[in-house]
Amino acid sequence: MSLAICAMMLNVGPSSAATELRLMTWNALTQDSGGGVATAEHIWETGADVVALQEVCEGMLGTIQSELGDGWQVFYHHASINLKCAREPEVNTSFGNAILVRPGVAVRDPIKVDYPACDPQNDESRSFVAVSVILNGVPVRVLSTHLGRFGDGTACQIPLLAQYANSWQRGIIAGDFNIRSVKNIPGCTRPDQAGCRPDEFDPLIAAQMVNAHPWNYFTVENNREDWNVEPTIKIDHIFHKGIQRTARDTPSWNDSSDHRALWMDFTTS
Repeated sequence: MSLAICAMMLNVGPSSAATELRLMTWNALTQDSGGGVATAEHIWETGADVVALQEVCEGMLGTIQSELGDGWQVFYHHASINLKCAREPEVNTSFGNAILVRPGVAVRDPIKVDYPACDPQNDESRSFVAVSVILNGVPVRVLSTHLGRFGDGTACQIPLLAQYANSWQRGIIAGDFNIRSVKNIPGCTRPDQAGCRPDEFDPLIAAQMVNAHPWNYFTVENNREDWNVEPTIKIDHIFHKGIQRTARDTPSWNDSSDHRALWMDFTTS
């Protein structure tokens, strides 16, 4: 029995009215996780309307879509032409970012963009996928990304995101930024300490993007032996502009990835 049928029988899952939107972002680690079924289960557990996934094997998207049920739309783009899924039977299929949208939420203008490489010493080719969802009759741009860990992530990937965000009236950028909420230097325990807020986020802040989850909503433990261990760092973020946050939750535990999912509810004024 599919998750969608179970959800209808139990009367759970997201509502059909697009007056409020629950966005979830999650590095699902599908090449090492319980696979597409486990990924779909966690999406249903959070009640998400729109899901920004990272580290998803393209070959698993059919399973995820099938488990979620009829009508879910999937928009996918490889993380990099150099990265491939390492999990059987999807081994060597594409590996990247996706946006999933539940039935009843109108979608338009999907795009796929490869970031330029601009650091010859640390070339980490990455990408993003974006769509517009209609919330209360107006478009809200939603973007899912997974940034590089080294020079390219901050040298040209975040500035490019800020360039896109500057053109939006309303939008959300969600994903794995590979940037901690506090600088990883001795003595830094909070971003409001002098010199401890990451400078890498400055272009997004200048583009009026708000990072509304608390800095200590930690999302990653990186303990492959026990993913139930409390996470210790936050590198997954939801930035938004032009829309109102109505609710948020602490990162939700799952037994399928070393990252915890973040979710947030939005509406328009």
